[in-house]
Amino acid sequence: FSYFLAMYSWTRTLGRQALRSCANLHQARSFHYNTTSLAKSFYDILGVPKSSSDSEIKAAYRKLAMQYHPDRNQGNEEAAEKFKEISHAYEILSDKQKRQIYDQYGEAGLEGGMGGGAGGFGSGGFHDPMDIFNQFFGGAGGGFPGFGGGGFPGQQQQPTHGEDAVAEVLMSLEDLYKGATRPISYRRDVLCTPCDGTGSKSKSSPTTCPDCKGRGVKVITRQMGGFIQQTSAVCPTCNGAGKMVEAKDRCGTCKGSRVVSEVTRKTVSIPEGAHNGQRLIMRGEGSQVPNGQSGDLIIAIREKEHPLFLRHNNDLILIPKIGLREALCGVDMKIQHLNAKVICIKTEEGVVVKPGEIMTISGMGMPKKGGHGELLVKFEVDMPDKISAEGLEALAAVLQPAPAPYPIPSEEGAEAEVCVLKKAGKATLNRLQREHIEQERREQQQQQQQQGVQCAQQ
Repeated sequence: FSYFLAMYSWTRTLGRQALRSCANLHQARSFHYNTTSLAKSFYDILGVPKSSSDSEIKAAYRKLAMQYHPDRNQGNEEAAEKFKEISHAYEILSDKQKRQIYDQYGEAGLEGGMGGGAGGFGSGGFHDPMDIFNQFFGGAGGGFPGFGGGGFPGQQQQPTHGEDAVAEVLMSLEDLYKGATRPISYRRDVLCTPCDGTGSKSKSSPTTCPDCKGRGVKVITRQMGGFIQQTSAVCPTCNGAGKMVEAKDRCGTCKGSRVVSEVTRKTVSIPEGAHNGQRLIMRGEGSQVPNGQSGDLIIAIREKEHPLFLRHNNDLILIPKIGLREALCGVDMKIQHLNAKVICIKTEEGVVVKPGEIMTISGMGMPKKGGHGELLVKFEVDMPDKISAEGLEALAAVLQPAPAPYPIPSEEGAEAEVCVLKKAGKATLNRLQREHIEQERREQQQQQQQQGVQCAQQ
């Protein structure tokens, strides 16, 4: 009895502890739910469900961005914060990797760098809500009517990256085979040296434009009847720079623009095997901007036409014209390669070259990673117009007669009518061409009619 009493007491104690544990767990879950529900999810901020497609998320952001844009809500701090909030949400949900991490781990996963360091707002991708807005609507002030790329008070619209410069280099196929250096010259903007890029004689920093507050644009509000129209224009005071230098202190060289245009000369190295149309990039060698990153120099390679070789990717193509004798008895010819060496091209003994046949020589093409391409040789056989009787007898003695291409019923004693072939004249060839074009036109019409019938049946 005492044993059962002890077991009963022990079981009740375990039961109470289990109930307390369940209660604590329930409280913890309730606390987690209450605390997490206080912060809106990114989907709630944009007003879309979690299952929304990319196009639905874009549409929601477009609507909210137009509603809370700072240019439409000047002086409204609440609208400015809302604009930042929806921009933050769109930045995450518009990126597939970030959205996947957010759906799995929440915002803490983004801050903690889950999944390879996707980063939270400001840690990667866009650093400013206006950057997101400008990229979405096609650039600062350029793709969204009614907005001039304004942004928040005091935000400057100065370019943060200089323009890229482009220089074209015309190269022979020999130089592309061996690699070469070429002098180039191109025009770009550089920081003004006399004023150290400040735009002022005293080399003092430019001041914020008092009219546009550094935004570079002015928003003009007009009331037309019962409607209010907002338009934006480049600030005439600072010419859209957002910064300005007093007229009496402007640099005499750059006139206050802080940059001057100049022709830059450089020597560039073109690697061996470079392709026609290939673009080589020299970072930071383009136009310069104050307080920003210089643009790049883009070198576009153009290939000259070669009198002997054609090029196909890493292969060289040679199209020699040979006679019937070479086609039958063997090819033995010399050419000068792109590397200035003379090579002898021969066919194997007993090999007959057929018109249009392609043969290859490995390792004689253009340089590439790990070796060279192929030299492709496509022969054109120049057939003689006539052959002498002696020549015909010699050929007939060497060449074996070909079997009859078309079998005929055997009729002993029947004579065949002799028909002599002649070359087709221009009239016949022109007629055949016209008929071929007409036949293609009729076939296209029939295909279009069949497609129309199929669409009507569906």
